[in-house]
Amino acid sequence: MNKFLLIGGLTACLPLLATADEDMHKELNGLNIETSLSAVASANNTGSTTASGDGTHVLKVTNHSDQVVECHVQPGPSDSPDPLGERATLQPGKGATLRVDARSTGNSIDAKLVCVPAHTM
Repeated sequence: MNKFLLIGGLTACLPLLATADEDMHKELNGLNIETSLSAVASANNTGSTTASGDGTHVLKVTNHSDQVVECHVQPGPSDSPDPLGERATLQPGKGATLRVDARSTGNSIDAKLVCVPAHTM
């Protein structure tokens, strides 16, 4: 029975995960970068999984270009109190996971992902 509840909970979150990436602004500068943005999920005491609702998202970034790339999340004016945001240096073919804070009201994302060749940042 718990397996069915867990699968049902995960299935209910799929529409949220599928549309989340559309809200993220990106400046990829012509680089072949793959991104996947999803809301952080948390499990409650019944074993079901739901979106946490605290406005934190996970951004998976993969470098498909043939050069080293620097990526960083520029928080929007109403997002994270950290003005520098999350950063990652990606070797060709490698990836990283970055935290993205969204506005506490409405969970829309005001941040922007910026990726540039490593020598220009």
